[in-house]
Amino acid sequence: PDEEDDSEGDLCGQTSESGRYILQSIEIRGNRRTRDSVILREISLEPGQILDVDDIAIELSRYRLLASGFFSEVNMRLRRGARRGQVILVVEVEERWTFIVREIFLGVSEITPYGGLSFEETNLLGLGINLSGAFVAGEEQQAHRFAFTYPRLGNTPVALSFSFLYN
Repeated sequence: PDEEDDSEGDLCGQTSESGRYILQSIEIRGNRRTRDSVILREISLEPGQILDVDDIAIELSRYRLLASGFFSEVNMRLRRGARRGQVILVVEVEERWTFIVREIFLGVSEITPYGGLSFEETNLLGLGINLSGAFVAGEEQQAHRFAFTYPRLGNTPVALSFSFLYN
């Protein structure tokens, strides 16, 4: 009978000596806010694909997840799959706070004080969407800036970005 083996032990002996396996699935752990689909779009491996344990794609995927800015730590490991010759890629992430206060503006212009704030949410609703805004206000003037960026449309390298500026 096929029992799930959660051990991280030696994968040798499951398949040929070349270290090649079939990727059964990708398991994501540790994400509370970020959706699985956002993590999976940064991993350049797919279930059913032949995987060499020395494949650089595993490490590149790890670096892509770290570069997203959503995680302070990303670890990847292989676990035995349900059948001989299959493995499960386990992706463990530690999320970081993604709301950032970028700048605080305070000043005086010809005796008129002004102030403002610039902020950014880099992982809105766990979807990987970037939303930023800023405002500066004084006695007779004000300015507002809002920006929205969707970093990847589907599996394409195309991003969608809008910004609005009011003075």
